[in-house]
Amino acid sequence: NTYYATIQAAIDALSTVDGDVIQVCAGTYNEALNINKALTVQGAGLSTTTIDATGKLASAVTITATGSVKLDGFKIFNATTSDGNHFEITLSGGSLGSTIEISNNNIIGAGDADNDDYGFYSGLCSSNLIFRNNTISNCASHSLFLERLLGTSDIKDNTINSRSDAGPAIGLMTYKTSGDPVSN
Repeated sequence: NTYYATIQAAIDALSTVDGDVIQVCAGTYNEALNINKALTVQGAGLSTTTIDATGKLASAVTITATGSVKLDGFKIFNATTSDGNHFEITLSGGSLGSTIEISNNNIIGAGDADNDDYGFYSGLCSSNLIFRNNTISNCASHSLFLERLLGTSDIKDNTINSRSDAGPAIGLMTYKTSGDPVSN
């Protein structure tokens, strides 16, 4: 086994390749992650493994990999982007046929009603999404927002604790191209 000082260092290592599993030891990691490889990033459990993005001016976790990714077992919070918005987990890019799984996490928004404040945000992603057994709380915008997610979505067994002054807990936005059928 190889040990790294940060989760991002393990992701970025030349020896880390698509399909690898990164086992994260219990502890608090003050960093913002960019998962740009097809990996499993496995925390020791949401009560013992924390991604705290305080001061990083980025989403706490950004997933841009073109293959399948799994993020499991973390408490995730304190994301503030350079424009003052808050995106705890963001998903973009992806690839048809791949799957992004976000499971067993405690995702905590900033509670900032003056800026965008999302627990999970997907923007223009081609991957399939599995979003299960997560708790999302304290988001002043949407706890879960899917914009132009082109793959399938399997969203179940999550707990969303919305703020009383927040927007809808779940937001969906799609774009229809001329000639495309629309159905539900």
